[in-house]
Amino acid sequence: MAQLRISRDIENFSALAWDKHFYSGGFFSQHSWCTHAQRTMDKDDCYYLSVVDGDEVVSVLPVYALREDSPFKLCRFEFALESQRNDTASNDQKNWQGVQLFCGGRNPCLTTVGHTVAYHEIEILRSIDKELEGICKSRQVSGVGFLYVSESDKGLMYALEEFGYEKRVTHSTFYLDVPLTGLSAYIESQGKRKREQIRREIRNLQNAGVVYEALSLDKTDLLQISELEAKLYRKHGVSVSQEQLMAILKSIATNVESASILTACCKGELYGFVVFFISGAEVFVRQVGIDYEKKQELPVYFGLMFYEMIELAHSKDATRIHYGIGSDATKLSRGCSEIRQYSFIKNVR
Repeated sequence: MAQLRISRDIENFSALAWDKHFYSGGFFSQHSWCTHAQRTMDKDDCYYLSVVDGDEVVSVLPVYALREDSPFKLCRFEFALESQRNDTASNDQKNWQGVQLFCGGRNPCLTTVGHTVAYHEIEILRSIDKELEGICKSRQVSGVGFLYVSESDKGLMYALEEFGYEKRVTHSTFYLDVPLTGLSAYIESQGKRKREQIRREIRNLQNAGVVYEALSLDKTDLLQISELEAKLYRKHGVSVSQEQLMAILKSIATNVESASILTACCKGELYGFVVFFISGAEVFVRQVGIDYEKKQELPVYFGLMFYEMIELAHSKDATRIHYGIGSDATKLSRGCSEIRQYSFIKNVR
């Protein structure tokens, strides 16, 4: 009979034993990212659930208690459900004040429960759900949520609805499959006008002297990077301090071995950056920052996020780039595919 165990430290699991439960798209639930997540918040707010059948761990799930002053704004109900602001049931903000339980990798895309192929989500949720409610009551938590579940994760969606979670539409996430022959094939896959636009943008970037460099995140100036990232958050109306962003970047550089950065510089000045990770044959784009004052009309965003990133992914034999949430129309216009995501929430008050 399956039993549930709770640990308060990700280091109680080996990376191999934990990561084997996560498949395509599961990077932000993996051991290294969980280590980073734990070291950037109060350890008492971290829970690592595992379902054990006999001697075998058949399922794992990271869970985070997020307070109202948490810098991880994109992992709170208010942000996940902002597209539902006209829905009075999901816009009842007072029900979510205080601590919330965020289930899954601490990142706003592809929330999942890690499990062995032979174990069904219903069996897993049966073990996990009562414990989640118990944590909520002991912590006076307002609600528990699996906030970014992929439309393709049918088993998890069905199980969550069976256990009384409300299903709500949330932000889509986007990806691009890397052509076998790289950037040239990507350009040819676009329509005629888009092909001409992309070639013109690449020429403009080259003529301006924009130079790209990819290096390990721990080899770059994190202060300068956090300044640009803070500007982007402010541009989109998200209140996060530069100090908080700096601490997060330092932790990623220290704890996530694959953490890398792609920079765009012109005349010795930083114009933009993308923090990314490579896991297997997948690239995961995370933080982005653009100096809009310096770049002026130069298409630095597209140079970094698409043209150079596609070349870089191709050189690493990666087959897919995950771009995450936001800028939906822009990503679709550049050939990305959309994954619709759903939030599953339970009010436990």
